Amino acid sequence: MWNHPHFLQNVDEQLKHVLESILNLKLSDTEWCQATLPIRHGGLGVRKLADISLPAFLSSVHGVKQLVSTILSTPENDLHICLAEEALIAWNTLFSSLPDFENRTSQKSWDQIVVNQVISQQMNSDVSEDIARFKSLQKPESNSWLHAIPSKQVGTFVESRSFRVCVGLRLGSTICRPHPCLCGEIVDCKGIHALNCEQSKGRYSRHSNLNDIVKRALTLAEYPCILEPSGLSPVNISRPDGITLVSLATL
Repeated sequence: MWNHPHFLQNVDEQLKHVLESILNLKLSDTEWCQATLPIRHGGLGVRKLADISLPAFLSSVHGVKQLVSTILSTPENDLHICLAEEALIAWNTLFSSLPDFENRTSQKSWDQIVVNQVISQQMNSDVSEDIARFKSLQKPESNSWLHAIPSKQVGTFVESRSFRVCVGLRLGSTICRPHPCLCGEIVDCKGIHALNCEQSKGRYSRHSNLNDIVKRALTLAEYPCILEPSGLSPVNISRPDGITLVSLATL
């Protein structure tokens, strides 16, 4: 498939259209490129056929060389596999390096070179906020939520609108119209201001939901607890988020 770029482009365009429909987001070319990265590199894991077709073919060629050589009783150096040389020329045209010889049977080794090139392009953004956002997504912790099993029972189920906002913030997409905030600041189309605004309406609900998740986890572990108990501080009316009714460890 790698030698039919127009077909690959058409399929990728359809894939992008489907993803936009599911997320209810309009993705720019830069955002679409990021979305097609693996999750561990800040994407959504929805890979482009144009990105993986050549690594898949070249890794397969190197993977079957020894077997084909044995079947045909032909030395590997004299073996000719259809389109193998053309694929390698196409690779050298697009990329400046090859995987180590012993790793050329692994598609991941070829694909990592493709991924690294896309990452370097993302890092060349003129917007400092986009660079900071993308760098933070290279940390394993920032991708954990995409690996969580969606379950209402354990509080890991994300409803559709929340998922749209989470993905939009991850990709730097437009998620709202610019509007004034209660604090007087202007919220731009990316909606980042609400993440650190003290007057954000969603701030307290997220705080309460997180407290509920911790409380349920402790209850399942048979540690009785209560939320926001009063009267624990003798100097002010501050209340902790919660407290267990029995000690977690012996002092």
